[in-house]
Amino acid sequence: MFLKEFVPENLLARNYWVYNLFRILTFYIYLLYFFNYFKQRKDKVIICGLLLIYSIGIGIEFIIDSNSLFEGNQMIIRIFGSFGILIGAILYFGEVFNSDKVLKIYKDLAFWLIIGSVFYYLLTIPIMMFGKFFQRFQEVYVTILFLSNIILYGSFIIGFIINAKTNTDRNK
Repeated sequence: MFLKEFVPENLLARNYWVYNLFRILTFYIYLLYFFNYFKQRKDKVIICGLLLIYSIGIGIEFIIDSNSLFEGNQMIIRIFGSFGILIGAILYFGEVFNSDKVLKIYKDLAFWLIIGSVFYYLLTIPIMMFGKFFQRFQEVYVTILFLSNIILYGSFIIGFIINAKTNTDRNK
């Protein structure tokens, strides 16, 4: 295997580090998406503040548990990132509801991305935090995780389909 030549075997045995790096990057991408989406300077400043807070949260996670990247779920990063997505969603809906975009909100890709992401992270944070307590209720844990993934990716798919149709209609 190609990776075995460059990566120590103990890192390949457990893949928490791949997931955790992906999660760190994902929240940065969400926040940068919000930053590029918003037009008002006030909203951009708030998103910059959220990026700073999120970066501090990453630092706190590594100070508290330097091995968390390799050994488990990084809850502080997940909480800080989810908080950033929630604030970004509130700013988004504030902007949309104060404009004429509200009449065609369902055609906006950002709407579907935000809806799916907010539902996913708000549903999964509690089960990730209290996952140890769900061992007796494994079916509940799996069901919540499964349904939240359906909501997340289903809303992404709906958004991409509607956005593709809208862009096709515009190009005609």
